[in-house]
Amino acid sequence: MRKIHFYLICLFLCFPLISSCVIAVVEYSGDRYRMPGKEFHETMPFPEEGELVLENICGNIEIHGWDKDEVEIFAERILPRRYGDKFRISNMNEFFPDIDVDEKQNTVHIRTEQVENPEEQGQVDYMLNVPRFIHLKHIGQKTGDILISSVYGSAEVGLDRGNIVVENFSGSLSALVREGEIELHLFDVRDEDEIRAETDLGNIVVYLEENVNILIKAEAQEGRIFTEFNSDRSRSLGSYYHKIGEGEARLFLISAEGEIHIKRAKAFKY
Repeated sequence: MRKIHFYLICLFLCFPLISSCVIAVVEYSGDRYRMPGKEFHETMPFPEEGELVLENICGNIEIHGWDKDEVEIFAERILPRRYGDKFRISNMNEFFPDIDVDEKQNTVHIRTEQVENPEEQGQVDYMLNVPRFIHLKHIGQKTGDILISSVYGSAEVGLDRGNIVVENFSGSLSALVREGEIELHLFDVRDEDEIRAETDLGNIVVYLEENVNILIKAEAQEGRIFTEFNSDRSRSLGSYYHKIGEGEARLFLISAEGEIHIKRAKAFKY
């Protein structure tokens, strides 16, 4: 999470009776502004072999695996720059992150509520700690970056504009971006796994273990495909088909306008 230091000219916290209607003028030098210490924070039990859905509009999402049967959610709202070097706020409560968390059966659904005026939406950044084994049923937003690290199970990730990075992951995975890049670090690939990465405008980089068993089908419509694995072609224009080892795992890579790189993975450090 980015942190920008700021000063409140109006020390509204000293006057609780009028804090809901105070006008604060904040001076800052960055192009974004973050409310001080006003994060959404919730921790809740996570069902065994449960599913997680996260729907955001604009922001950055980080999801990290940990050794607890709980999901911990942090979220903060970052507002667009206004009035030159100052930002005027008439009602502080209007700018807190409005997050809806719903649990039904074995699914935890997290959603960023839209505000009435799109110009006041700003962005909401998320940081989640989740059980290492999890089904990320859908992680998506319109703009921003998504990072997923140190989990296994399954994941479906989607973006209109931004970058997707998946580190130290094992399982079936779908990563789709319209405009942006995809980087995948895959470990312990199994026969039942199917991994798909697709972008309209951007590069795709995939790291695989040396002893992986997988069938690779790659298509770079306007670019080239490069591989570090032994093959009859170390680079290809247009399409690439290659099977490494034995097994039934499948890897599908498509970039309409960009390059595709298939590399040997290095040991991941926590």
